[in-house]
Amino acid sequence: MKPVLRVLAPLSIAWIGIFPLSALAADTLSANQSLYANQKLTSSDGKYSFNVQSDGNLVLRNSGGTALWASGSSGTSGNRLTMQSDGNLVLYTKSGSSVWKTATSGTKAIKVVMQTDGNLVMRTSAGSAVWSTGTGGGGTPADTVKPVITLNGSASMSIVQGSTFTDPGATANDNRDGNITSKIVVSGSVNTGTAGSYTLSYNVRDAAGNFASTLSRTVTVTAAGRQRRQDHAAD
Repeated sequence: MKPVLRVLAPLSIAWIGIFPLSALAADTLSANQSLYANQKLTSSDGKYSFNVQSDGNLVLRNSGGTALWASGSSGTSGNRLTMQSDGNLVLYTKSGSSVWKTATSGTKAIKVVMQTDGNLVMRTSAGSAVWSTGTGGGGTPADTVKPVITLNGSASMSIVQGSTFTDPGATANDNRDGNITSKIVVSGSVNTGTAGSYTLSYNVRDAAGNFASTLSRTVTVTAAGRQRRQDHAAD
């Protein structure tokens, strides 16, 4: 029997090493590990799973199949979820483009765990939580509703070259997070010293990772001489 045991032991170790993470029903994704499309993390009691779906969406489900949380990344072609060594959990496409992330770089997080309470939690080596899906207790349905942005003022504005421009801004509201105006990200700028047309774009993301539909504002900077001629013509 001893020779048999010596032969079987290394074979069993090799079998575990090559077996897919999803098939082993692991509950933890550690630094530098990845989950691929149709793979998942499963809580140790088997009641909850965190799935990388083939449509690019990350979905946390209970044992009955009910979605409790979703990343809102369906249709992005994301197929590889990586727990990076910098503490960020990132979903990549096959070409390597990032389509979703937890934005936790620099937090010293080393793993993400599918807990038995239904919460997916990212933790440091000391056990501190730095990010979670907020589904502890398993009773919260998935939030897939986009926040809504509303522009303050007109979507088209005109100012005279050399004058001061103050962006009226926008407001943002979410069905769960409420007023998230402070999280709005504005891209673009207006150079009041140079005549031309400028575009400002506004977007925001809620806590569940849902992005609003981007809104834009066009600001036209009119040359000072041209504006004076227009004023005289009006007189």
